[in-house]
Amino acid sequence: MKENFKILQEDDQKIYNKWVKGIAKQEAPSQVITVDDIVNRYRNTVSHEANRQLPFGLDFLLDRIGDIFVKCSNVRMDLANAMKNPVIYENSQRTSAVKKLNEKIDKVQELLFSCTEEMNKIVESHEK
Repeated sequence: MKENFKILQEDDQKIYNKWVKGIAKQEAPSQVITVDDIVNRYRNTVSHEANRQLPFGLDFLLDRIGDIFVKCSNVRMDLANAMKNPVIYENSQRTSAVKKLNEKIDKVQELLFSCTEEMNKIVESHEK
């Protein structure tokens, strides 16, 4: 048995654009969707397993390491912009100093990448 719903006047109105022609002008007919329809649509698509998480005390570690990585990337962009400055690129000593700073920041980012292996080991040993 189909239930009768009272649809508000504004819900049943169609928007018309006189400047659009063709397929874009065609409109789908309105239909009533219940909460049960929405729940059934996503019922089998959601995984019910909990996400892997680091234990308490380390739960924000990934976010903090990500923040450090982003800040290092910002420093590298600043160094690249500084190399466009005539005060820097006209002086070889300053140019080499900026390049050395860039290499050191690169090493920091490599160290941050290597942290993921240890974090995975902590998560795997915590789950068992």
